[in-house]
Amino acid sequence: MFESIKTLKQINRFIIKLLMTRLNVKFLINTSIESILSNLNTIFENLLQEIKSYLNLDLKDSKIKIVYHEENISSDNINQDIFKVGLIKTQKNNSLSVFISRTYRKFVRMILLREAYKFFIPRGLQDNRIINIFINQKVEIDLQKSEYIEDWKDFKRKSVINYDFMEAEFDRLENFLKQESIGNRPSPFQFFFIWIRRNIQLIEDIKENIYDLIFQEYNLRYNEYNDEIIETISVITKIFYKIRSYRSLLDYQQYFKKFKDSGIIQTNLSLRKFTANMQWIKNFSNIAPSFQVNWLRLDIISILCFMKFNPLIKTSKIMQVINLLPFFMMPRDTKNSFGIEIIGQFLIPKCYVKDLIFFLGKLESNGYLIEKELYIITGTGYTVNLNCFKSFASKSIILNPDKRDYNKEYEIEFSMDYGLETFNSNPSLLDWLLIDRIRYFSITGLGFERKSEMLRALKSDLLNEVISQRNLISDIKKNLNRIHNSPNLKSKFLDFINTNKDFGFFYIKQILNDYITTFDSINKVLLENPLINNYYHLQKFIKEHGISNSIEENNVLKALKKNILREFISLYFKSKKAFKEKVDEYRNFFNIFKSLYDLKIFNLNAVNSIIKDKSLINRIYESKEEKLKSSYERYKAYNITNNAIEQRLDDFLNIDPPIIQPSLLGTIAGIKRFTRYYVALILKDTPQTREGIENLKLLFPMVIVIPMLEYKTREHYVYFELQIPNLSLKEKQLLNSILYNIFKDNIINIKSYLFSGFYEAFSRKDFYDFEKANFFYTKDLFEEFFHYVQYKLNNNIHPISESFSNISRDLWGKKTELSNFITLIEKRVSKEHIDFNLNNINKLLSYYKNLESNLLDLENFKNSKNKYFFRNYIKSIKIIPSFQHFGFGQYYLYFYPRDLKDIDFKHILHNSFQKIKFPINIDNSNSFLIKFIWPYQNPNKSVLNWLLKSKKVIREYCLFFVKKVFQIFHFNYNLSANEWDLDPNRFRIYFQKILFNPDYELIIPRMKEFKIGDINISNYFTPDSSEYIALTQLFNWKSLDIKSYLGTRNYNIINQIVELLEKKLIFPFISVKNLDLSQRLYIILPKVIREDINILIKIFNFFNIGFIYEIEGEYYIQGLNEEIKFENGLMIKLYLPDCQLDEFEKLFDLIFEYLGFKHYLILSNLVNGDDFLKSIYGNLDFLKLYNPLKNLIWNNKDKIWMNHKLFTNKFEKIYPPFNIKE
Repeated sequence: MFESIKTLKQINRFIIKLLMTRLNVKFLINTSIESILSNLNTIFENLLQEIKSYLNLDLKDSKIKIVYHEENISSDNINQDIFKVGLIKTQKNNSLSVFISRTYRKFVRMILLREAYKFFIPRGLQDNRIINIFINQKVEIDLQKSEYIEDWKDFKRKSVINYDFMEAEFDRLENFLKQESIGNRPSPFQFFFIWIRRNIQLIEDIKENIYDLIFQEYNLRYNEYNDEIIETISVITKIFYKIRSYRSLLDYQQYFKKFKDSGIIQTNLSLRKFTANMQWIKNFSNIAPSFQVNWLRLDIISILCFMKFNPLIKTSKIMQVINLLPFFMMPRDTKNSFGIEIIGQFLIPKCYVKDLIFFLGKLESNGYLIEKELYIITGTGYTVNLNCFKSFASKSIILNPDKRDYNKEYEIEFSMDYGLETFNSNPSLLDWLLIDRIRYFSITGLGFERKSEMLRALKSDLLNEVISQRNLISDIKKNLNRIHNSPNLKSKFLDFINTNKDFGFFYIKQILNDYITTFDSINKVLLENPLINNYYHLQKFIKEHGISNSIEENNVLKALKKNILREFISLYFKSKKAFKEKVDEYRNFFNIFKSLYDLKIFNLNAVNSIIKDKSLINRIYESKEEKLKSSYERYKAYNITNNAIEQRLDDFLNIDPPIIQPSLLGTIAGIKRFTRYYVALILKDTPQTREGIENLKLLFPMVIVIPMLEYKTREHYVYFELQIPNLSLKEKQLLNSILYNIFKDNIINIKSYLFSGFYEAFSRKDFYDFEKANFFYTKDLFEEFFHYVQYKLNNNIHPISESFSNISRDLWGKKTELSNFITLIEKRVSKEHIDFNLNNINKLLSYYKNLESNLLDLENFKNSKNKYFFRNYIKSIKIIPSFQHFGFGQYYLYFYPRDLKDIDFKHILHNSFQKIKFPINIDNSNSFLIKFIWPYQNPNKSVLNWLLKSKKVIREYCLFFVKKVFQIFHFNYNLSANEWDLDPNRFRIYFQKILFNPDYELIIPRMKEFKIGDINISNYFTPDSSEYIALTQLFNWKSLDIKSYLGTRNYNIINQIVELLEKKLIFPFISVKNLDLSQRLYIILPKVIREDINILIKIFNFFNIGFIYEIEGEYYIQGLNEEIKFENGLMIKLYLPDCQLDEFEKLFDLIFEYLGFKHYLILSNLVNGDDFLKSIYGNLDFLKLYNPLKNLIWNNKDKIWMNHKLFTNKFEKIYPPFNIKE
């Protein structure tokens, strides 16, 4: 039934079929219950056919029988779960029987529709809680006019709604799933089924954030606005800013007419067209009249935090800490070194700020952080330029105000001043519910619906909140009573606490969860594989198949202590009953910790006391019950009126300074389609800075400007974020140069961060004590969390320091003209001819497969050169020399200086470098990747050793040479007829099959393999040989483009190309163009075992264009005792389209964690250092004659190449000359 949808083309065909129908269940609503029960199978068959047409899916269970039991079925047999309630199912052969109980007679419509939807879900997923939540919500929407629907909703609330449900935002699904299909866009519910089909093998692995994942993907695919909708968005924003409150569609019609007649709004829209467009926005977009909140008015401080972590710490462990860090939100990272840097925001109650500062100080003093920066946010502002949706913008990417179709009215700005003082506004529960609703998209917030709809949403929020709190108390009672009622369990728990007290609350809670997850997975493996009968056999099975298909679960298993696992698993083979009891014991322990976490009791001494003294927990129960009555249940749904809500919003708006301010711009989700590149600048707040921001902000779809105070000095700074379409590397480099020269000495740092563009919803009401009208405070929160950090990140870390340097000006040149930036982009876009025609691409692929023979057949080459596929796709044909045949090695040096001003780059480059690259970052320092030609297995390390050991200014380095090169070049997947479809979820399915399914028959495209430094030879071609002379003509510091010579009359070069090709001394490769591959990613993996190299080659062959290099070398990170040498490693270079690079990098981290890599590099946005070389050498004229192949010393006696000396005997620097042979 569920064949996977593999390409975007298949999705589009699928969607066209979906859009041909709308779901119609009126017959179910209008038919009486008696008639339904009399014609159960006919009604159910009609439902199945209606849904089949709506979803365009086939049924697998062809024989279905529905039976109604007039006599009550035993309650022991009837499931009370809301997702199964009222049913017994029996499966026999291919026939399925469904028995409906009389007890739930009035819910027969809901049960039938629910079960009908579930018949289109694969059997293995029909019990999946998340899928059932989506289906149940759709049932409520479809049957909203049916009798007993409110009773059904109440029943659902009591069964489903709890703290986890609310935290996952499932209470906000209704508005999302209400949207219908329109044009070429499926409805969200139809897309939900598309998403399941594409990710069928991942559903069980995704434990959280599934709603966010589906919402984000839906919005990235289906948020297009035509010119009239853009005009309407501009108008309604202006109206909303003017009226400053929620209004219905009818109100907006009246305001439109009034403001247009008075001249406040200038537009060509008629009232009729405005009304129609407003209706479209209300029904088919997520745009909402949202508000920005001034958190200071709620006694909450917003702090921007930048953290640079010690590179010795594993990325996976850092991210585990970041994901649990209290009050931290919107984390973004950059990884252009062995370490990771993270920027995010603490939205933290004022009472916790001192604890946070002390906590971060301890992270720094203990060596976990190299650097931290903290800024108090004093306001916010952003500019959205709706011109990015106009057709002219697609041809220039950057918004050019000089274009004829550019509209100044579409430049919409928002700003809000928070003030400087915190203030406790004593918000009530209703206030918090309002604050949590009014900040978001219409599907999770409040839209342009009638006031009655807004009122209904808030009443629902209140009921959900009360039920959630009731269920929370019930769970706490159940978990703690279980241990108080069992002296044996109580004794074991206290012993467990005493044994593990040094680890702290958070670490114990996580490790218990990890053990339970692992034990459940092991139990499932053993049940499904009864032939496994001892620990050794299980180990062997897990090594071959993993513990499950989830890489996260396998990583958890690898991190657990082996002795405890052995003890538990050995117990299983002795006694399954004893094993189950032991696992249940740990499950009880975890449930207790979860209950205490919900109670915000983090101190282990307090935990001990609560377990020992039942009266303490009884007092806590009484307190929670009292708070529930006084703070939650005193709000009766019928007491909440439209007038009360409007009055509260007016209060929020009119207090000085206001608590909220009209915003709306942040809900224009369509803007995310244009913004994949995020540049964040932290700047000193000066008049020059403000002038620079004003000149820049209207060129991009969206910019954010946040005024800040440095936490200690209280000096003024600005956070300035550019949200940009993806640019070419050359364009990114020019932009960075312009930014540097505009802001100069006002720059603290400039970084590009990986980010989806979407923020997760959050709330701070969970920490608010309504009874005391203040935030709940405990000093244990950050104290216990620091214990967690110590045991998670290692207690013995070598501190690292860095020094600020002004050398950045040498890296980025002196370019300042924005007009040149715009011209560069427009010129590139005008020349591009992006073409994904598969016939043409297959011709390119066929030519590549036989590239060597095609190049040697000169007549064939001349003919091919004039063909469309050649002209459109082949940018250049370059060569990789077989360096070892000539006595050379292809080397790379990655390094990160602690102090840039101590690096003499002219000395470190000397006379055998080829290229220098570095990331688009401006900070205290930067990382560098330099390409060298040195004698085979004899790198010129003298400068590196001097800087590392004598000067001690190198924080980290990796030096290696290339042994073998594989070229990735195929179009087997990830490409549709119109665009790239590089899907992180499909990549996850792909690599998990490689890692955990040894029977998976993977047919990977054959990669060309070039051996350039791993050849068993002893005699090298000498400088006098024709081969060497030919190579120096074709390759100096870079390769010639040999396609520019073949087919011409330059017979000398042609003969040299032919000679080296025939002798297999050079390997040609194609550089492509017009395939929209705008991104480059370098991954360097030192110290990889041989077996894993083959696995990684298979995994990264998922991508379409790139190189995989087998390498050998050494690396060092400050704090290690010595450099680590490795015989086997990989460097992977990927050419990628515009894609969710942040999601791919997370998956890379998971793969590398599973394979046990402690240290690795992921380098993105590396740019050529031409401007930097100019600052070093004065100009680049020397490159015309520069050839590293001629710059080394030939030892005629030993027939080997030798390096130049770079120091005298007195350690004075030597700068060897260029072009010795010239």
